[in-house]
Amino acid sequence: MVLAELFPRMPEVSWLDNICFIILVLSAFNWVAFAFWDINIVTFIPDLTLQKFVYVIIGLSGFKALFFWKKCLACSRVE
Repeated sequence: MVLAELFPRMPEVSWLDNICFIILVLSAFNWVAFAFWDINIVTFIPDLTLQKFVYVIIGLSGFKALFFWKKCLACSRVE
C-alpha cells in the first residue's frame, strides 16, 4: 500500500519543501544551542552581510513551511 492510497488528499511535497524543512531543522538546532549553551552557530560566519543572508534564508524557509502547512490543512478538511 502506498502513501497516496492511505492519504489520497495529501499534497505533493516538492524538493523546495524538503530543503525548507531541512533548513528549519538546522535553525531549530541553532536556537536550542543558543538557548541552552549560549552558542549561536550563525555568528561563526565572519561576514555580517552573509549572516544577514543566512537569517533571511531561515525566515523565507519558515514562510514556505507555513504555506505548505496551510496547504496540508486545506487538503485535510472534511467535506
